[in-house]
Amino acid sequence: MPLTELTAALAILSAVITPAVLIAACASLAISTAARVSRVISRTRELSAHFERMVLAGAAGAIVEDEYALLLRQIAWATRRSELLQRALANLYFAIGAFVLTSVSLGAVAATDWHTAWLPIVFGLLGVGALLYVSILLIVDARIGLTAVHDEMNYIFHRSKTMRLTGCDKRAREHPDEGGSSG
Repeated sequence: MPLTELTAALAILSAVITPAVLIAACASLAISTAARVSRVISRTRELSAHFERMVLAGAAGAIVEDEYALLLRQIAWATRRSELLQRALANLYFAIGAFVLTSVSLGAVAATDWHTAWLPIVFGLLGVGALLYVSILLIVDARIGLTAVHDEMNYIFHRSKTMRLTGCDKRAREHPDEGGSSG
């Protein structure tokens, strides 16, 4: 095999393998995104169950109203996150498909005399574009998750100040079995 043929074969092989690496990266990202979806679903179920318990208990008062408001905001953010993550997963699957088509079309163009070298480039660019969009969605999801955590922490800090002012924290320390804090 002459050197030029070997060089051409190695170039083709290299071009076909590159999308495979991107496919593996997308698959890894899809697995971690699916885990995020699972955590958001679990969190939403916990929030919904807590909200349901509060409604069934029929509790009233300013603290309860604040907690209702917090739960509703948390549920809204979890809903938004699940929508973003579902969109991210769908685009990851699209990117995987685009990279598979890139690899297949590279092989087809190299094996035949087709004059469609632009085809693998289009598929590759579609895959990269989908990955970019997924990255943006995951950044937005992370920001929403962080906002939700900060909101919950602010609620706890506000509530702890209220408890200190009313002496609730002292009663909770003296009688821990009486449920001095809300779960």
